[in-house]
Amino acid sequence: MGKNGERGIEWFKRIKADLAIDGANAASSTLARKYARLESEYGIRKAMLVIEQNVVYLVWHIIRDGRSCRELKIFI
Repeated sequence: MGKNGERGIEWFKRIKADLAIDGANAASSTLARKYARLESEYGIRKAMLVIEQNVVYLVWHIIRDGRSCRELKIFI
């Protein structure tokens, strides 16, 4: 893989982590409630990995279906 592919992967990892942190810290969001539940059971690292996977899944649905976050009830 060339330099552009490696930069794209690093960019994606950084954005995914940032979105997961924002979702976990958002007041009264679905991701924040899920993070709190998982963090108490599995720890910080595993809980954050699950939230990152959820973010990717939700973004994929938003792009595929053309729906908004409110329609998917992510941050409500």
